[in-house]
Amino acid sequence: DGNTDINSDAQISVSSTGSITASGTGTIDLSADEGIDLNAALTTAGQDITLDADADADASGTLDIDANGDLSTGGGTGGDIVLKSADLTIAAGGTLTAGTTAVIEFSTSNVTSDMLIGADAGAGNYDLDDTELAQIQAADVIRFGTTDGAASGTMTFRTATSPLSSEEIEINSSGTITLDDEGSAIALATGGTGTIDINLNFGSGGTLTVTNGDNTFADLSTTNLIDIDGTNGDIGSEANPVQFPTADNRLQITTTGGNIFIAGL
Repeated sequence: DGNTDINSDAQISVSSTGSITASGTGTIDLSADEGIDLNAALTTAGQDITLDADADADASGTLDIDANGDLSTGGGTGGDIVLKSADLTIAAGGTLTAGTTAVIEFSTSNVTSDMLIGADAGAGNYDLDDTELAQIQAADVIRFGTTDGAASGTMTFRTATSPLSSEEIEINSSGTITLDDEGSAIALATGGTGTIDINLNFGSGGTLTVTNGDNTFADLSTTNLIDIDGTNGDIGSEANPVQFPTADNRLQITTTGGNIFIAGL
């Protein structure tokens, strides 16, 4: 029933044909300065799994979840999966399964680093493409950026679709969130009834920008609520408003000083 905690100033490599399991109330916590290479199943009985591949936050520690790297908090209701790294890869076969009321959280180890969701930015950059997103099997919330809004780099969503269409997408940033539809598809979509919760209300306020102007593709889409909470940062711009498919979703925007530019399709 005890916790499994492994800490290293170098790299951690975990390989097993079986499963590394924490039973009862035990959690699993792996922390390394120079990266984590996971090619084994990690399982808890409804408790958290935390992997920090760049604990010294020098933007060098990568997290590689290989084909046997199945992370599961037991298939019940509880147990978050928290992943922090300078870069992240999830190979085909590697899976993330959190509890049905739990969170899967992705964050950069260095808060000033950029993050790209929905496409591949190449080696040495933090990205999670659609194929890797599809390895998420269960969660109540898919979260990008920690709840304190520490992330101040640019967080880009490029034609990304949630793998869990009925679950919430939560985004937290004190920097810039960019929606990029590439002129070809919705920049960020749940694909169903999942809510989209964008929080920019940290410090002096983050901003929400759009890259492809006033075209025929929505920037955010769900059949449920889109909730954008800001402070002094702008939401969209006059030339590049945030676009929504008006028939599909409900929209709530709160700001204490930023300009708001939106458009319906």
